[in-house]
Amino acid sequence: MGSISGTALLLRLRAAGGLVAGTQIAERKGTAEWTSGDLRYRISLKDGPDGARWWVSVGDRQLGRSFHEGGILASIPIRPAPEQAPLPWPTSEDEVVPFLRALHARLVPAVGFVADRRDLCALLISPGDVHRGELVADLRAGYVERVLRAFVVARHAGDHEAAAVAHAILVSPPAGAPTEGITSLLDQARIWADQWSYQSGLAIDVPDAVELGVADATVPTPAPTFWERVG
Repeated sequence: MGSISGTALLLRLRAAGGLVAGTQIAERKGTAEWTSGDLRYRISLKDGPDGARWWVSVGDRQLGRSFHEGGILASIPIRPAPEQAPLPWPTSEDEVVPFLRALHARLVPAVGFVADRRDLCALLISPGDVHRGELVADLRAGYVERVLRAFVVARHAGDHEAAAVAHAILVSPPAGAPTEGITSLLDQARIWADQWSYQSGLAIDVPDAVELGVADATVPTPAPTFWERVG
């Protein structure tokens, strides 16, 4: 493995103007985090045995936070597809700029993978991983929890249509949807809702029915602009 840390590379990235204004880097974790519009972004960069391991977590601006921060972990990791060859980790100063340029080319579509909050909800309720180009939304997390997160995010955003879609899945899962346990998805969701309410301090409830109102008009938030050139 190389001697240059992920944190050092992210700091170089920020110094080169390659991260949006206000990006915060957690030096011990090797992550860079920022918000834009309704969404929260976090880049994770690590040195793996076969090269660089990176992913971009995209979540709701507020509800994508951890429980102790008043969120419900409503986010999705966007990773390179398995068939994509990993980038060699830089081991010398001469290799840093070429690495950052190559990383940039992969980060841009990953940052733009989720179009807006409604797209986030659509991904959360997907039964399995979603592939777009050379990227994949990693949806291995529990299905009930993901659908419940979509429901909470949609209600928080005032998107009645998206909330109704998520609720309908909990009431009557579509054919082929992953099921967990012997209780209904709605009952399982209510158990999670009670636990999350206690952990986050939010009032989360799952009613028997959801009225379908007029969804609030939302304008998709453009993905943050990365630098055009490094070095």
